[in-house]
Amino acid sequence: MDRVEIASAGLNLLYALGIAWNKRWAWPAGFLGCVLAIWLFWDLHLYLEALLNAIYAALAVFGWWSWNRTESLPEISHWRPISLMAFILAVIAVSAPLGYGFEVWSNNPRPFADAFIFSFSVLATWMQAQRVFQNWYLWMGINLAMVFLCTDRGLLIYAGYSSIMLFLSFYGWQNWRSKATT
Repeated sequence: MDRVEIASAGLNLLYALGIAWNKRWAWPAGFLGCVLAIWLFWDLHLYLEALLNAIYAALAVFGWWSWNRTESLPEISHWRPISLMAFILAVIAVSAPLGYGFEVWSNNPRPFADAFIFSFSVLATWMQAQRVFQNWYLWMGINLAMVFLCTDRGLLIYAGYSSIMLFLSFYGWQNWRSKATT
């Protein structure tokens, strides 16, 4: 399983760098990394992380399609604070019962962490595909949470990868900030 973890982390690292650099090739790299992560997380009973990576794979196809519709990439935009807050509250409203359900009806060792990471990651990836600047704030929190979850579950390679992704979230935020429209 170590090889799967290394390959998944490496491909997903390429994805993050590609997104930060506004490169379309990032989406296929992310797709492949997610397919490997599905296998990895399912094996560890982190079912929402496995499902999350299946959704990431689907969003990678959407991102690839979205970023390839025209010759130039769409403008980076900002969501109004009230819109962002509404989405965040909706994600919290979904995450809490999802975590409870997995606590009661599964052998997931960290159901609430898994549920919140899952829900916020879907929103953040969708925001990236739409080129919404504030996705980077969500990724900062998600990656920090993933460092703790992966360390707790003994996934030290993925914990290291998540630490790198945390710093790449800051890098992506800085890179997109200069290009974002208000």
